[in-house]
Amino acid sequence: MGNVTDREVEPWAVTAHRGAWYLQAHCRRAGTGRDFRLDRVVWLQASEETAATPRDDPPPPGYHPRVDDPHIEVAVRRDAAGVLDDLPGARVTASPTSDEGEGAWLRATAPVGSLDWAARFVLAGAGTVRPVAPAELVETVQTRARQSCEALDEPVAGGRGGEEPASPG
Repeated sequence: MGNVTDREVEPWAVTAHRGAWYLQAHCRRAGTGRDFRLDRVVWLQASEETAATPRDDPPPPGYHPRVDDPHIEVAVRRDAAGVLDDLPGARVTASPTSDEGEGAWLRATAPVGSLDWAARFVLAGAGTVRPVAPAELVETVQTRARQSCEALDEPVAGGRGGEEPASPG
């Protein structure tokens, strides 16, 4: 999960999209419309305050690129190209070193809402997505991957009697 933040919002719709439910609202903190996945909302409280008239035609949930958003470049295995659906506005080309076999790679350049989101996108790709640029994204992915590997060597707290959990199988 990303960072937990407090938000005051003026809702205009609750919508299902790609298997998830979203609260679409004007976010006072961001000063613009935002989509909040309901399964990621930790806590909410209704206020007595009346919000402005809701939008008649809310846009579909999801990321809508803005002019000042950062751009990333990633390499994606051709057989995992479906992950590019999560990069609206991506320009995709064959990698210059790509062959036509199963291991062929595509290059995609796309705007993203944040480099933090982009790092999570790459890490969720589990070896089928590699960061190329900017350098900050590459470094963040490398650091988080290293931290994940190091965490595998640490005992999990809360085991019975302080013991490490038994390995499966």
